[in-house]
Amino acid sequence: MKINEKSLLLASGGLDSTVLAYKLKNDNVDFSAMVLQTDEGTGIIEEQSALYFMEKLGVELEVLDISPSIQNLINQKSVDEIETSAVVSIPPITIPPITTFRIGERPPGQHMSHSFAGNYCGTLFGLANAITFALQRNIHTIYYGIHADDKNEFAENNREYFDALANLVRIETGKDFNILTPLIDLSKAEVIKLGLELGVEVEKTRSCGSTKEIQCGLCDACERRKIAFEEGGVVDETLYVNDLYYPTSIFQAEMKI
Repeated sequence: MKINEKSLLLASGGLDSTVLAYKLKNDNVDFSAMVLQTDEGTGIIEEQSALYFMEKLGVELEVLDISPSIQNLINQKSVDEIETSAVVSIPPITIPPITTFRIGERPPGQHMSHSFAGNYCGTLFGLANAITFALQRNIHTIYYGIHADDKNEFAENNREYFDALANLVRIETGKDFNILTPLIDLSKAEVIKLGLELGVEVEKTRSCGSTKEIQCGLCDACERRKIAFEEGGVVDETLYVNDLYYPTSIFQAEMKI
């Protein structure tokens, strides 16, 4: 990457992308940010969360809404339902039931079942859209905030995958292109610690996959968030919905315990 060349951060308002944004700013990297909206409900909340932090950093934020494309693909008829020419014989193909981009049960080491990401290479689909978005703006470097836990969880979250994808872009465009993952060797607990060192309000970042404004505290993403805080020895001051039913801290404050 050329020095002072503009780059693009994939932002979501989550812990990892927000900490990466602060790190890039601290390293004097010239970048703008983009929220890849994959679901109408969660996407709006992610956009609001990302906007809060990008405004603090003075970083331009844009939104690319690919949720209509995903819904169109999800709602496609199976091939045997589509009228075809009598000359062409196409065997019946049944598209499995798909929910949203991420929602569903997730077996260890795999994407969640019956999710767009799990069934149809969602990471590749999302990054392909992000790459097009970047190239339209003459940007040739994308920053992606995955960490070591992501690398261990999902097969595609490794340097070989990102380097191969970037190389495909180089082949097709004839220009240099990079997908950089500066946090890939850090655990989520280490990312939290780095965020605190950089002045990130980590409790205001978002991990939850629900469409609620307050994070649920119960989903897979919230559970992994809680574990990371615990492993890092950092007090988790995030407000979770399930905490509202057991407001111990509020009770103690009111009673001056």
